[in-house]
Amino acid sequence: MKSLKSLAIVFCLLILSTRPCEPRAQAPDLTVILADRLIDGTGHSSIVDGQILIRGNRIENVGKAGSFPIPRGARKIDAKGKTLLPGFVDLHFHMEGRPQWAKQFLTNGITSVRDPGAWMEHFESLKKWQRENKIPGPRLFLCGPHLDGPGPAYPEDSVVILSPDEARIQTRRQIEQGATAIKVYFRLPLDCIKAVAEEAHRLKVPVTAHLEIISPMEAIEAGLDGIEHITSLGLALVPAMQGEKYRQAVLKDNNARRLGRYGMWASIDLDGPAARRLLQFLAARRTFIDPTLAVFEKRPGDPGEQMEIQARGWENMKRFTGMIHRAGGRLVVGSHSEVPHAEFGFAYHRELELLVEAGLTPLEALVAATKVGAEFLGRCNDLGTLEAGKLADIIAVDGNPLDNISAARKVSLVIVDGVVIDRNKLVQKP
Repeated sequence: MKSLKSLAIVFCLLILSTRPCEPRAQAPDLTVILADRLIDGTGHSSIVDGQILIRGNRIENVGKAGSFPIPRGARKIDAKGKTLLPGFVDLHFHMEGRPQWAKQFLTNGITSVRDPGAWMEHFESLKKWQRENKIPGPRLFLCGPHLDGPGPAYPEDSVVILSPDEARIQTRRQIEQGATAIKVYFRLPLDCIKAVAEEAHRLKVPVTAHLEIISPMEAIEAGLDGIEHITSLGLALVPAMQGEKYRQAVLKDNNARRLGRYGMWASIDLDGPAARRLLQFLAARRTFIDPTLAVFEKRPGDPGEQMEIQARGWENMKRFTGMIHRAGGRLVVGSHSEVPHAEFGFAYHRELELLVEAGLTPLEALVAATKVGAEFLGRCNDLGTLEAGKLADIIAVDGNPLDNISAARKVSLVIVDGVVIDRNKLVQKP
């Protein structure tokens, strides 16, 4: 009997050995990325030897290598020598009717952009290109044209508002057309800003502003959620007589702000009571501040008029940006797309470097670029961090940006909505 059992076992083994090899089953829509380091955007310490599992377009799990099993058949992406990060959020991206700019920024890790003031028609060619090439990024968050007063700073990008009632109507119209935020400009009177904010908030849409000649504290009290440009805070930091002189000069000629803003900021006492009062106010109100330092950057020796004054004014802008952060204010990152001291396509990365120069740690700058940026978009529930359940917008950079924030320039992998972007399809030059 025993010998018969042995013969049966041998017979079965022979049959099994002659069956063709079954292909290894592929796990549907599963991707795992293994990297030297993972920065999840929450502000927590980085994870050394991290791994992240994506199912479809969502993050399913994040942790240290070996902390959770990798499903059989999952596609693997080896990011050895690299750091994984959430995709960057650019809160001040100007496309200027050139869709290739958005493609270049996507190549460099910016997976979500907000255009702070342009007719939505300008984005149709980019949307068409995205659909035709099945490229889901960058995610577009549009405002529609600026809402400005008579004598607008940028007539081609503005709707001129003449009354609070008109402000409400135009705000509602732009939101109905798809605006995810509204931007007001500095010639719009305070009562109209208040009307915009009331209507936008009724429809659960944030309002941001470029001010300069309106008191930022009064405008925030009127309902603003965010401020574009550090220069928008100037009136709150200088004596009233000086501020009114600047205000009247700009009302007479919009271009007076080009040099005038630097002269104002060069004279500001950042250790005085006005600065302390504004810092406390911004922290208490939790206003989003998008400093766009890189677009204002002036260095001694740069071409231009009164360069010593401009450089001194800009240093005060940078210093005050760091003070906002240390006081508990909320900073986000906006590139302005083109800036004087960065190669095209790297304006955003220059802004990150300047935030670190202003006193943020590299980790704090990266949180501003991801988590806090998503909060300003109103999308912190599904964007901005590498956490289970979030949309899979992920980038990899060579090296460690916590050691040197400039490593953020070295993007080698871009994933948007779970799709690995073929960076060769993207335009490399403007």
